[in-house]
Amino acid sequence: MKSLTTFFVLHLKLGAADSSHFSFQNCLPKYINSQNEGYYQGGKFQFETEVPDAYNMVPPRVKCLTKIWHPNITETGEICLSLLREHSIDGTGWAPTRTLKDVVWGLNSLFTDLLNFDDPLNIEAAEHHLRDKEDFRDKVDEYIKRYAR
Repeated sequence: MKSLTTFFVLHLKLGAADSSHFSFQNCLPKYINSQNEGYYQGGKFQFETEVPDAYNMVPPRVKCLTKIWHPNITETGEICLSLLREHSIDGTGWAPTRTLKDVVWGLNSLFTDLLNFDDPLNIEAAEHHLRDKEDFRDKVDEYIKRYAR
């Protein structure tokens, strides 16, 4: 518990709607992922993580609360990240050996090295990037200015 708490304090901005009901066993607070490189530079993206009772046999449920133009995150917050899948044919899905720290690192990687235009959840965003990278960047910037400051 101490290493997870230290990780979040050092790397993420945390907030809980009602701190008297906050518990690492039940949920992680909303947290902000701030980017300093790539398409999403300057954006602050808020995620909510719910840890189910069956954790760590099943993955936590994660949703992006910030509207975003991203090939692997829908505008309504659904996230395509292999380690959040309970069942995975390729072996990259959730396993009881994974931790909440892995989830945070995975989410951060969606903005850098795991940004995947070839296997998108938001097909429209991926096709936009394929069609016109500059216009894609402009739309990402517009979303950041509007929703992620």
